[in-house]
Amino acid sequence: QKITPEILQRYYLDKLDNGRRDGKGGLSRRTVKHHHRLLHVIFASAVKWRVLPRNPADSVDPPQFQRKEMNTFDQKGLETFLDSLKDTEYYPVFYTLLFTGMRRSEALALRWQDIDLDFGRLSIERSLHHLNDRTFHFLPPKTEKSRRLVALPPSLAMLLRQHRDNQRAMRLTMGAAVSNNDLVFAHVDGKPLLPHSISQAWSRLAKRAGYPEVRLHDARHSHASLMLAQGVHPKVVSERLGHNSVSLTLDVYSHLLPGIREAAALAVDEGFNNTIIKEHGSEGIRGKIHLAAILECNSPFVWYERAVSYLESGAPGETRTHNPWVRSPVLYPLSYGRI
Repeated sequence: QKITPEILQRYYLDKLDNGRRDGKGGLSRRTVKHHHRLLHVIFASAVKWRVLPRNPADSVDPPQFQRKEMNTFDQKGLETFLDSLKDTEYYPVFYTLLFTGMRRSEALALRWQDIDLDFGRLSIERSLHHLNDRTFHFLPPKTEKSRRLVALPPSLAMLLRQHRDNQRAMRLTMGAAVSNNDLVFAHVDGKPLLPHSISQAWSRLAKRAGYPEVRLHDARHSHASLMLAQGVHPKVVSERLGHNSVSLTLDVYSHLLPGIREAAALAVDEGFNNTIIKEHGSEGIRGKIHLAAILECNSPFVWYERAVSYLESGAPGETRTHNPWVRSPVLYPLSYGRI
């Protein structure tokens, strides 16, 4: 009951300035905001149990932060980057991250028993964390929705099968036992890989390939944005990434899809086109729309009116004269950027 909004505000400021345990500065604004969210939940429970009359965190302004800018691969960039990795030991783990959208901690915690190569799927049940005391801990995934099945592309299933055979052959050569409980991505002796070392290797290899701005976590963003660009339903993408909701997926990735607006405009035109065909018949529709005049308008509603006008006052029946202006009423305007 002695905690006031003023005390909380000072706490946030202190953490921003001197919050690191190693004494090397403050915590990020995002981390401090996580502190605020946790404290808010705790105080809300105290209010519910009538220990506190009100929630002091309600009267505090937590630090705001901006998401880091995403730098994702397009299809060509993805192929170029993967080609540059083929002769490295990191090819299997980076290929898996790019083709599943898994988090780093999830991939490094994978065991062979979590993967069904015959049916082409893997199960995410845990995550790997390396603490300051240099110990490894396997913990539950980030959220409940993060426990999920992920379908494997055939190319990834083949790569993982080859990776498993190579890993087991090397372990047997060393005289070590092999089992389905072995980590998929590990050192030769089976010990976990250091998460930070994986991130450093990515940065080094991405820079060498000409993509210094693409971070390891951008592999996850690249996977999501490429799927959405290919027309995969956002619900499927959300489940694949382990997001709590589809709205989160759309909120995070919609700005990476410049083609969405064009697709919406195309859908509008297609809707008008279908209406015209329904009302006036489809016979000779391509030959009756004179786009030389229609292209002068920018409004789809004016476009529709002019299209109907030309349909109703077109050339005499059976006229089949070729006209270079006569194109698809949808594709021609879009190809020249006039509508």
